[in-house]
Amino acid sequence: MYDGDGNQVGIGRDNGNGGKSVIVPNWNLENREYTVKVLAKDGSPVNAEEYYHLSFQTQKAAGDNVLRQQAKEMQEYAGALRRKLHDGQDAAEEKQALQQIREKYGAYYAQQMDELHKTQAAEYLPEGEVFDESRKAELLSKMAAGGELTKQEKGLANIFASAQEIDSATASAKLQADIGEEIFRQMGQSGISPIPSFEVSIGIDGKAEVKGIEDAAVKEKVEDILNGFSGELMDTYISINASMQGMNKQEQYILKAAMGIEAFLQKATGGKVALSDITVENGRIKGLDAPLDKLLNDPGQNQTYLDYRADILAIKNYERMNGNGLLGGFSARYAVDGETIRTVSV
Repeated sequence: MYDGDGNQVGIGRDNGNGGKSVIVPNWNLENREYTVKVLAKDGSPVNAEEYYHLSFQTQKAAGDNVLRQQAKEMQEYAGALRRKLHDGQDAAEEKQALQQIREKYGAYYAQQMDELHKTQAAEYLPEGEVFDESRKAELLSKMAAGGELTKQEKGLANIFASAQEIDSATASAKLQADIGEEIFRQMGQSGISPIPSFEVSIGIDGKAEVKGIEDAAVKEKVEDILNGFSGELMDTYISINASMQGMNKQEQYILKAAMGIEAFLQKATGGKVALSDITVENGRIKGLDAPLDKLLNDPGQNQTYLDYRADILAIKNYERMNGNGLLGGFSARYAVDGETIRTVSV
């Protein structure tokens, strides 16, 4: 289980009924968003399309629990803050007091998480040994290089590494071992040998643009091959670079959704309509021909078109609130040198 910042805050334990149980933290009022990640027994990813049964049990909290304590302390100043703001008075004192309370319980949250990690790590570390950031960095580098982690190393990585760090290392390994290997295999089959050095950028429209290859025929072949991997390369780029670029979950979702919609529109309209041609007015998607207009605006129970519609509405709402800087200027960039491929930071 991960919190909203990607910190590991719970690992499932066998509950005796064939399943696993994990306790949801209640360490403060600010951190209340959690994600459950389901893995196979060996720690490998599972089929994201399958269904998993989740059940929740609650019990009455103690009267002096930390959430109630924080709420009580904040309530004292929150009421005064609302009154002063309503009356147009200076509320600097109340704002400062509320911020200090948040910081106090934020420190408590960090302390509880640190204690949880130490308790979990005791299963893998000799008594008295401390796991530090340098060791975490070594494990993540090993994962990113495609190295096989021991049971102890996997356990420690799952405890101390964030969700973003795990995803980034996993994506880096997949880039070299799976995606890159297949790209180079197809290049070889196409008569491209040796593999040239070049850079490629992939926009939201999914089109690959290669720089650094002078031979126009080779360049065209390479772009054709890379266009077939544009979706995987975009997902991989976001997974590897999202935290470094400061992208939040919403921005990652918007980018991936936009690329999916661009691919759908390209196929559905024969390239006549792009995402930038579409607008939304009063909840209706505009800019489409009649058949597609009906499918997206009145999808009924068709889950595929319900999903497309939801993505389009989310993208256009994001652009309305934040502008189109994210989609307009984003591209996934890679450098190829021989038979190695790596991301290039913008």
